Amino acid sequence: IDYVVPQIYWEAGNKAADFDELHNWWGKTFAPYGIKVFVGHAIYKINDATTPWKNPAEMPSQIEKVRNNENILGSVFFSYRQLNRDLLGLEEQLKSNFYVQKTLAPQLINTTKTYDLKVEKIRRRRDNMLVWECEKADTVRFYAIYEYPKGNPHSERILDIVSTTYYHLPKSHHKRSKHIIRIAPVDRFGRE
Repeated sequence: IDYVVPQIYWEAGNKAADFDELHNWWGKTFAPYGIKVFVGHAIYKINDATTPWKNPAEMPSQIEKVRNNENILGSVFFSYRQLNRDLLGLEEQLKSNFYVQKTLAPQLINTTKTYDLKVEKIRRRRDNMLVWECEKADTVRFYAIYEYPKGNPHSERILDIVSTTYYHLPKSHHKRSKHIIRIAPVDRFGRE
């Protein structure tokens, strides 16, 4: 088993299936085996007829609890199409509080097999376009474009994630010559 996503589709305090007890149990049960756990959240229940799901704080609270649980790696939401309806402000919470920075999905497969993926021949054109080549491009799912201030790689952040071998730097980079740009290929298993 590479990972599990238990569908913990109940609210905190539910007498039959309490969210708090269940997410803690799943994390503690699988952590000793090195199996990754992501919690499945029921965003389809938000704003339905039952009282707990009329509370706009229920889902943000669940996400926060998952993030604070060292045995759980993240959240999965069912279903994506639910983001097209009124979720009591959850969309804004996701954008402004939980998912502010772009990030890569966790590596899902427990494998030691590696690919020697590396970006070669990076060119920066006058219009601030980066263009590169990758020898084994057929094994690349996408490229992560990182940046950090020169001399400070610990403050690296993802600028963007692209599926092409080119990237147009934002206008703000025209004057930011003291930043390092790193391009990392990522394979279909999420290995960088």
